[in-house]
Amino acid sequence: ENMVAMSQAAIEALQDSDLENFDGDYWSLVVGTLGFRAATDVLATFQTDMVAGARRAVEMLQYMREVARELAKTRPGRAAALDALLVNAITVFGGARPLEDQLGDVLQHGFAAAVALRQQHPTTADVERIMYSFASFADNLDQALAAVVEPPGTSSDDDAGLYLQRAHVAVSIAKKLATEQATATACATIADIPPTFEIGHEAAREALLGDCAALTATTAADPTGWQRAAKHYEVALTNVAEGERPRLLHNLAFATLQSGDREGAVARFTEAAALEGGRRFLPRFILLMLTATPEARLDGLRELVRERAAAGDPLSIYLGTWLAHLSADPTESRTTAAAVLKQMADRFRAPSPAALAHGFESEGTFQLSLGIAARQLYALNAQVYSSVWFVLPPPLDRAALEAKATAGKPPKRPAKR
Repeated sequence: ENMVAMSQAAIEALQDSDLENFDGDYWSLVVGTLGFRAATDVLATFQTDMVAGARRAVEMLQYMREVARELAKTRPGRAAALDALLVNAITVFGGARPLEDQLGDVLQHGFAAAVALRQQHPTTADVERIMYSFASFADNLDQALAAVVEPPGTSSDDDAGLYLQRAHVAVSIAKKLATEQATATACATIADIPPTFEIGHEAAREALLGDCAALTATTAADPTGWQRAAKHYEVALTNVAEGERPRLLHNLAFATLQSGDREGAVARFTEAAALEGGRRFLPRFILLMLTATPEARLDGLRELVRERAAAGDPLSIYLGTWLAHLSADPTESRTTAAAVLKQMADRFRAPSPAALAHGFESEGTFQLSLGIAARQLYALNAQVYSSVWFVLPPPLDRAALEAKATAGKPPKRPAKR
């Protein structure tokens, strides 16, 4: 409440009729203040009325576009990035379909425009952020990776976070491509991340090094990569944010397992499974595979599937594939395989076939905000990428799932003439 009151006071101060000579600093302060106020207003309205919330969002975003036009007179690059963000946000909130579907369309079709915007403003960090946010959803991931690994026009001394985001996105794309070359290309960007005094930044860098070592161990068939990955994960875990701890503990457990220490892996999977998180089912499933009898394993797997369904989560492609494989019930196997294939048809949510085959599961990060900042007067935060969880490769590919989904089904009756 204090922050809302302060933002309102700031808006009123910026609207003082005695102010004159409106420069880039002035309009930047307006952007940051409006960005914070828009988020609080829209969120409050959404909690009571989704339709009214979307309408309020479009109104505020349209007004912010007017502010962006004023900012463009002195800060054209930042204004262009801001306007691109606002246009896409208006498309999401102003569309006729559900917000999630609108967002999926925007993410899948925005990469080419973002690359063109970077060509126009190659030294604007906000433009780079916009492009990075769209890159993971590009139709041609090889081209997207090539665009992401291009050196930014902003120096690492001026924006260390930009280089960290670039590496996150590059590794996210490499995980989808799941090739040795893509992994090497993406992981080279980590060397460009500058050291800082922020322990969270350093922990994130160590985690990326762990991810790259594990990706290399898989895509390049280099078993020594698992030992390197484990060391990086152990360092990262000393300072990592709580939200990242389940993933890093799980990946450390998997690296330990791949290094031959089954007992140590079970202990770490158990620790990871005890933590809250959206992918908690992954360490729980691997524990079933490592410690349970075949009958208990199948019962436990069914329970994991039921828990996700009860929470309103869609069927996990990974769990569903294993259930279709392990179940001796032909009806259960067939219906589960069909449900998995339906999930795999969703390009926005489903992992790539190559990532699935290697045992690369994903957890998405989506951050989008505007607010007041000390140095640049407003901060545009746009980060969209996915982090990797390493798992046992699923036992069935698409062809095998299709065979399961049709096994035992009665043939279709011929159409009546």
